[in-house]
Amino acid sequence: MSIQNSAKVAKIEKVSKIKMYKAEDSNTWGWHFHDEYEIIYIEEGSANFTINGSEAVYEKGSIIFIGNLDEHMMSPVKEPYIRYVTIINSGFFEQFVAEPMLCSIFKRRTKNFSSGVRLTEEDSGFVLQNLELSLIDYKTADSFHENYCMASILKILIRLFRHNRAKFPDFANRHSSQTIIPVQKFLDENFSQDIMLDELSSMFFINKYHLSRMFKETTGYSIKHYIMLKRIMMAKDMLYCTGNSISQIAMECGFNSTSNFIRAFKNIEKVTPLCFRKKYRD
Repeated sequence: MSIQNSAKVAKIEKVSKIKMYKAEDSNTWGWHFHDEYEIIYIEEGSANFTINGSEAVYEKGSIIFIGNLDEHMMSPVKEPYIRYVTIINSGFFEQFVAEPMLCSIFKRRTKNFSSGVRLTEEDSGFVLQNLELSLIDYKTADSFHENYCMASILKILIRLFRHNRAKFPDFANRHSSQTIIPVQKFLDENFSQDIMLDELSSMFFINKYHLSRMFKETTGYSIKHYIMLKRIMMAKDMLYCTGNSISQIAMECGFNSTSNFIRAFKNIEKVTPLCFRKKYRD
């Protein structure tokens, strides 16, 4: 998918813990994905979101959850388009929240999953109040301000779960999720290694065909594609943040050759790794 000429290229967010801001611009953002979780709460206006091929317009009082592998784009529909944006390092989020049920809104992508939730007036007021208080604390940058902000996000997630349980994939798909959670965690920690399906099958005592099917149904990705996206994400991070050579990055991300890395990267990002590095560093 190519980025539209009218769309602004999404800047890569490298967030060590959490970043919060209130945005009032009307930019259209082109296709991208990044290694952070993103929460968008719409205070005014509306926008069209396309996330992993599913398109929907979300209006005032909606909250949208974007996972770190979700390819997405956004364009305003009704202005003024005012929203609160929270970007959270995925590792920091999972350490702080820990509860798989709540994490599933970012990590699992079942067939009927919807990234956005249209809140009731009461829930919308609760979310807005917590985001406003968090943003004030975030801007003061006082002691443990990231934890303070994350505590507010946790409160929002718990409130949302209590009133909209079906929006959390692990609740709607409990049996499969319990099986796949440890597999996904293993892949998250070892994606740069040479992982074979037979090996995974033996390790988790699941028939390999059953494992492949359940993983795709639960996460939205085949095992092979999931590993590839994790590797490309790591490569993007290294291209942006380090001076390592393309061949070094290829090796560290788990590719068996530089040419295979370049081919895979271009297939997903539509540019070569070198062009990607120049584009975003400029």
